[in-house]
Amino acid sequence: EVQKYHPEAYAIFRQYEKDVMYTHLVNDLKNGIVLGYFRNELSIELIAKVRMAEIHMLFNPEFFEQFKKSVYELHLEFLDYFMRGIMTEKGLKVYNSYLNKQK
Repeated sequence: EVQKYHPEAYAIFRQYEKDVMYTHLVNDLKNGIVLGYFRNELSIELIAKVRMAEIHMLFNPEFFEQFKKSVYELHLEFLDYFMRGIMTEKGLKVYNSYLNKQK
């Protein structure tokens, strides 16, 4: 809806997404691989684009309205699914430790 009613703001967001969010995500994936937290066979560019698409999907009312959860809750579920798919055993231990501290 932002795209429809506020095209200028949407264009700024999309540019920020490309210039900042995507770049940080790619760098984080590379660093995670070097540190042994993420699997080294990942296609970084593909994984980053998939993650960005997931984020976009959550802002589509047609997608999230069918679930009985908030956008925030869905985001956390998507993030958990994403993270578990890219982690090594070492990364999973750190991730689970972080999740346990949040409880």
